[in-house]
Amino acid sequence: MKVSILFILMLLWQSAVRQIFKFTYTDEIITLVLGIIFVWYVFRGKYRLLSHEKRMLSCLVVFYFCGLISTVLHNYQNDIFYGLLSGIFSVKAFIAYFGMRVLVAKTKMSRRNLKIFMYILEGELIISAILLLLDQFIGLFPQSLVRFGIITSNFIFTHPTELSCFGIVSFILILYLRNCLGYRKVDYLLWISTFFIVLKGGRYKAVGFLALFGVMQIVILFVKKFKFKYVFLGIPVVWAVASKQILYYFTDITSARGRLYYNGFRIAKDYFPFGSGFGTFGTEFSRRRYSILYQWYGMSNVYGFSKKDPGYIADTMWPPIMAETGVIGLFSMLILFVEMILMVAKKTFARRESLFLYGMILYGLFESIGDSVFMSPRGATIFAAFAFMFTISEKMQEAKKK
Repeated sequence: MKVSILFILMLLWQSAVRQIFKFTYTDEIITLVLGIIFVWYVFRGKYRLLSHEKRMLSCLVVFYFCGLISTVLHNYQNDIFYGLLSGIFSVKAFIAYFGMRVLVAKTKMSRRNLKIFMYILEGELIISAILLLLDQFIGLFPQSLVRFGIITSNFIFTHPTELSCFGIVSFILILYLRNCLGYRKVDYLLWISTFFIVLKGGRYKAVGFLALFGVMQIVILFVKKFKFKYVFLGIPVVWAVASKQILYYFTDITSARGRLYYNGFRIAKDYFPFGSGFGTFGTEFSRRRYSILYQWYGMSNVYGFSKKDPGYIADTMWPPIMAETGVIGLFSMLILFVEMILMVAKKTFARRESLFLYGMILYGLFESIGDSVFMSPRGATIFAAFAFMFTISEKMQEAKKK
């Protein structure tokens, strides 16, 4: 239990570690350890996957196999190993999920440890909000644009998106732990702190998600069991907050993300059905070794996509999935998320537990619209936190049956 908690805390702060100490491998090391734990227990027959998890794992295999075929077939990076390594980084969030599932399942659940974890998260969240409030007036940290009437900030992270992710994942974890430990009173200080942190991050998607999550908290008061379909009741609120940004992504092909979606679809069509191969489009590896596809698809002279200034290349998740693994890879990834949602739906968890689990998945999906979240350290953070909560809920359910 202590190790899993430590890993989640390290993932929450990995961006700050990168910013302050210039150490960039925190999430890779944790994911590697979790991956080894998963393989060790599964191959020794000491951990049984749920039926939905078996299908999720099958989807990952199909996804990677599509990328493997196209990488070997086209070899645009002139280094097959480099492409296959890029593919592993594309699924590291899911490796973190499976590893955390095993790690939490194979350790004893302690109420004392859960309470300590909750207090640490609450302390970090509130102190961060206070520091960011001071930043609003005296400029303690690197500042950026003004959004929602607030000066956005990186805080001690590398990017405002990292700040928003820290705030939301910590918040959902806290609410989940408070529920597990029997705290029923609404803590408005936590809500205010999280909302302010997310506003300081200035990400429309994060603010939109928080609005949706607030609506879900109201809906849950009127239902006996929280079902995923209730999420759609909050769409009007999300649309009011983030509609301009969402439309900007999908309708303006002159924008960075619009170009990625447009050309990702073109590449998926041109390289039907397996795509162009790992490390060729929209990923960090295609930026490190500049992919020839950016020149072929008229992006090499566009700001943010040139070889000298490739800052926007890894800004989304779904375009590289479409481009690098094709239609089959895209559908396998979509099915994976459907299976994850169904996995929660089929469990008889308490309504609030289901709400928090759905919330974590939804936050990741929200971010994936305009961010390469599941191919980044944030994806490992989100899925490790989800796996932690899901496994604790399973253990609590089993304890009640005894």
